[in-house]
Amino acid sequence: MGRIKVAVIGSCASRDNFNHHFVPNYKEFFQCVVSQNQMSMISLMADPLPFDADHVTGDVSDYAKQHFISELEKSVFYNLLINDPDYVILDFYADVFYGARKINQSFITNKVWQFKKINIYKHFEIGEAISFPKNKPSLLKAWTCKKKEQRFMTLWKDSVDQFVSFMRDYLPNCKIVINQSRFTNA
Repeated sequence: MGRIKVAVIGSCASRDNFNHHFVPNYKEFFQCVVSQNQMSMISLMADPLPFDADHVTGDVSDYAKQHFISELEKSVFYNLLINDPDYVILDFYADVFYGARKINQSFITNKVWQFKKINIYKHFEIGEAISFPKNKPSLLKAWTCKKKEQRFMTLWKDSVDQFVSFMRDYLPNCKIVINQSRFTNA
């Protein structure tokens, strides 16, 4: 029996299961064919944005640049199709922790602190961030957050539905696994 092919779209809580530093013998059982770091479902299902990949520079790691490029290209779909995984493992860390940000007529994961260090970021029309509300110090802010939370949840649910439809249409034998990683104070 061959190794099980997995794709991971999520945080370290999901991806580190396929990292030899944490699970030395995972390759005996699994082949991780796609690994997409912390991408919001809203970004994942948004339209790709055109840009010149040859001119991506900035004071960030190559890994961060590649992450930004994958956010713009939405290349995870191409990678899923060509690698035909048996399982795709998702977690929603990026959705809960970062949310999404409007960029041109699309969305990316709201990792502005990192992405704004990349030269081409400033060439896009950067819009509003939407996310789960972090705190509600006043009634007015609570009401405003509730409206944004509803917008976020509507976009998020639509994005999840689109992702499931994509998987059913193009990768019907691939099973979706949700990793219920949790935020803790420990």
